[in-house]
Amino acid sequence: LATTSWEQAIAFMGAMQAQTVEPDIVSYNTLLASLASASAWRLALQSFDEVVAKQGLEVDTITMASSLEACAVGGQWQSALEILRRGSSQQVPLNVFGYCEAIRTLGPSPAWEAALDLCQQMAHNSVDRNLIFYNATVESFGKGSHWELALQFCEAASNANPNSLAAAADSCYTAAPTSIAAGTASSPPFIAAVDEDDDGDSRTTRSSPLVAVADLKIATLARGQQWRAAMQMYRTRAKLEASILRQ
Repeated sequence: LATTSWEQAIAFMGAMQAQTVEPDIVSYNTLLASLASASAWRLALQSFDEVVAKQGLEVDTITMASSLEACAVGGQWQSALEILRRGSSQQVPLNVFGYCEAIRTLGPSPAWEAALDLCQQMAHNSVDRNLIFYNATVESFGKGSHWELALQFCEAASNANPNSLAAAADSCYTAAPTSIAAGTASSPPFIAAVDEDDDGDSRTTRSSPLVAVADLKIATLARGQQWRAAMQMYRTRAKLEASILRQ
């Protein structure tokens, strides 16, 4: 779909209703996903309310994930709690994306303890804790000034299955380490080790969960204004990356 996919989705839904064809849950999920990805979170939450209000329609895992993504984009933690409550009452399971979007929303909010409960719920329901999960927890708790808690999740990532972390590589991106100097809280990414070819062009040689975890720690320490520790971790990261590129 083009960049105006959410407008196309709304137009399509309107056309269906004009012809007295009632949209099903798949149609609403398509609309919700388009709105959430386009940061049109208000419209997405309105669409979620329509789904809940309609007779014969039941939310599913996709509905939950897209609606919670909209909450994360808009910082609507109270709406996220309501969506989670509705999903729980209908026994709708969350996938890893739904959990992580909820954690991103609740972690920086006054309801940050609810985000912790979701982390425990993931473990109880055997939902895989991959790098998307660790990015979400470190970013959200760090934004909420709970940097020490965020660092605990960094340590947990260090002990996680590397294959589990690597599975999320395509969903993340390379971060510039300038957050240390600037003191900013950029989203901690999956880091790809990079070198240059004979023409001087950068190329990705391989992706390393270990480097990714190091960047999680750097971003967390920077948020907590632990500059000395952040610089030390950055030196460790540089050595690790150099070692990977030599392999």
